[in-house]
Amino acid sequence: MTDKIIMIDSDESAKRGTVEGWISRHGRFYGDCESAARYEGCTHVYCESCNAAIPKHGMTICKDCEEKKDIERYNAMPRKAWDRETPLYSEEHDEYFFSEDELNYFIEEHECSIESLRLIICEPTRFSTLDANYFYDDLPEDGELPAELEAAIDALNAVIETLPPGSWSPGKYAADL
Repeated sequence: MTDKIIMIDSDESAKRGTVEGWISRHGRFYGDCESAARYEGCTHVYCESCNAAIPKHGMTICKDCEEKKDIERYNAMPRKAWDRETPLYSEEHDEYFFSEDELNYFIEEHECSIESLRLIICEPTRFSTLDANYFYDDLPEDGELPAELEAAIDALNAVIETLPPGSWSPGKYAADL
């Protein structure tokens, strides 16, 4: 069995042809994919909600429509009475309030209404407890932790359980004030 030899300068090695397709304004070829060529070549796209022109990078809706959606989502949240001790989070200002005085000062300082803050009751973020499995990669197969280490883990976890929250994060309830 012999393969046919085709030399580099032979008419059989290649032929000249033409190719059609979409080319972006930057000169990149996209074949039949018009949408990709248009997206690569544009600077702005249309807002999915209102058709306003918005920069193409990172956004699918304009700031106004995003604000409307945020308000609708907030208004749809279940409401809960604020106990005046748990911290609050202002979705509108990305601000946490740890007391009623802080909240009142902020309202006065920024000349805003309490309704405009879109306040959410926070939930505590507790410190993670340590699990004995954390050390299993350090043991030989079928190995067991030393009793002293297990006791130390239990003692540490007992201390962790008594600590106040390490931080707070927005919860699932809108504050009813």
